[in-house]
Amino acid sequence: MIPFIVDLGKDLLASFIWTGVIIAFGWALVRKKRSRLIEFFGAEGDHRITIYWSLLRVQRGGSHGVDDRPRAFSGAAIPGGELDLIAIYQRLFNYVVPSLQEQPGFWHNLLFSDVKVEISASPLKKEDIDHASSLVAFGSPGYNVVSQWIENDLHALGKFTPEMTGIEVDGVAPFRGMLIGFVQRVRIHDGPAMAFYVAGVSEQATKAAAYYLASAWEDLKNRFGNRENFCVVIKAANGDFRKCSVLLERRW
Repeated sequence: MIPFIVDLGKDLLASFIWTGVIIAFGWALVRKKRSRLIEFFGAEGDHRITIYWSLLRVQRGGSHGVDDRPRAFSGAAIPGGELDLIAIYQRLFNYVVPSLQEQPGFWHNLLFSDVKVEISASPLKKEDIDHASSLVAFGSPGYNVVSQWIENDLHALGKFTPEMTGIEVDGVAPFRGMLIGFVQRVRIHDGPAMAFYVAGVSEQATKAAAYYLASAWEDLKNRFGNRENFCVVIKAANGDFRKCSVLLERRW
């Protein structure tokens, strides 16, 4: 009986040691990638980032129910297409340790979460924008005050045309079409925080721009570093917001 217990103890010890090695290896990989992510998004200071969704203000009688009949709802609403992206950004800033994804039980779900992500609809006044830390603005200036602020106060390179049917970038003809969008990063004055601006002429284009930022941030970091302002104009694939082509990229 005693030899059995000794052997069992050795097996358990070996298992704990091996699990510790896996954790250490996975943790090192995550720390390296997380450091690059935090630097790119300008969240080194308070490790906080705010995501501002578009805000729709629906007048009474101006909404339709699931049966496509007019309804009496009035008030604030957020576009459903933008809400589809919440999970993508949650995964971006809440990272499963890769070496543990194949492990059973508790270890499988161990997350690395060192960035506080705050989600908010667009405020109604630019004075209510929290720009003490980095932020991401979704959608056009027509529905997002933060987008207005980035275009006007931070002098973003890419801007919507006055009728909001296209994208203007100095030095080139306007880009027009329902699948046109952009991804921009602009420094917030002289501080460490950065403003990211993802938007498109249509919901499909906005979703494509947001997905491009979340999925291609490492490539963008390699091209533009951590502090350079940039604007990338994209064209979304028809029917699949996860695919797009780059039409123009500028830095300033």
